[in-house]
Amino acid sequence: VRHPWGIVDYHLYLAGIETGRNNTLRSNSMMVFDGDECRPFFFEDFFDDSTDNPCVFGKPKILFCILPIANEGAVFKGRQYILGFDTIERTLFARHFHWSPKTMGDVRADWEEGVTVYSFTIPSLATILRRSFSESDGRLNMGLLSCSPLCETFEGVCDDPGMEIVLAVEFCQWVVDCAEGIFAMDEIAVAKLSYELTYYMDQCRLVLQRASYRAWFAVRDGLSMEAYSHKHSYNQYINDLYTYGKSTDDGSLRNREWQPPSVDTCNEIRENHRNKSREETEKKLEDLFTLPNTDTPPESPGKIFARMLSKTDKSQAAVLLYPPGAPGTPSPPLQYRSVPQRPLSPCSPGIVTPVREDFEDFEATEYHKVPLSLLLIRTMDLIQAHPELDKIENRGRFGSLLTDIGVCVK
Repeated sequence: VRHPWGIVDYHLYLAGIETGRNNTLRSNSMMVFDGDECRPFFFEDFFDDSTDNPCVFGKPKILFCILPIANEGAVFKGRQYILGFDTIERTLFARHFHWSPKTMGDVRADWEEGVTVYSFTIPSLATILRRSFSESDGRLNMGLLSCSPLCETFEGVCDDPGMEIVLAVEFCQWVVDCAEGIFAMDEIAVAKLSYELTYYMDQCRLVLQRASYRAWFAVRDGLSMEAYSHKHSYNQYINDLYTYGKSTDDGSLRNREWQPPSVDTCNEIRENHRNKSREETEKKLEDLFTLPNTDTPPESPGKIFARMLSKTDKSQAAVLLYPPGAPGTPSPPLQYRSVPQRPLSPCSPGIVTPVREDFEDFEATEYHKVPLSLLLIRTMDLIQAHPELDKIENRGRFGSLLTDIGVCVK
């Protein structure tokens, strides 16, 4: 039920909850909790007036549905709503639990740990839906249940708009299934109430289906949630999760044939989206770690070093052409102050003047002819051209050199 945008598709959520639950199964899978024990409750028990009827004593509450609650990021971590009907107060309620009961019968031990988040009468439910769908500017993002004065809501509730629609659908479905047992009224009144709640229940389903259709096919067309929201920001009726009433007539699906997406369709779109995202990520990684193609192949470290020596030879030739006593462009005298001579600390910076050395005890190589400062500059050029040379072994060798000449690095 998780959409690639990181939200819950409540059309698929509701479809999953209702899969395989027909009228007979719903009417015979209830439990009654009297404060101490939790026992099975069947539809025919509504009409049982004997003393064995669990609704005759205690404070019975009929429990009929468990709904998982999504955390941020459309992740389910065990929170649940248990829906029920208080036979004394004659109210429908949704009670929140932080743990995940396997069956409704498990709530008897930890009932007091739950919190009733929504509570309202059956006539109030019908009025809430009637008012919502009769007002053209009704907004579901404000909360179908939580923003109605007819619903007692626990302070600080922040359910998704789609979750409140699912709650309304499940409450309506139970009342329609059990109306004959709940109300002591004539058949005409029961039929009228059932017809009205069925109509609004179907409208709620359509709201979820249209929102699901638009969200999934926006992903198929390559839109992000931000781009989709911006694209439709000027049409206040475009998103059925947030507005309804006129959305059926003025929405983007007007005069179009459409079907709510099935689980298979959503899985196909989700898989295509994952593959596309994976390909884009792999392409970015390849571009990050692949050297750009050039017309000429990269030079080897040996050739680069040979070119460095060539530049050094040219520099030394320039020194020979311009000996220290040769006249040049006059320069202003250097201003400096004398500093008392003192030993150079191993960790202090200093300027090293190259000196001539005699190669009596070892064989001179081309490296011995290059000033150390120039060698360091050329080494920097080489490392920048070939970053793979910056490795632990080479760092260790260079560190040994610094240690040998009496320099430490902090």
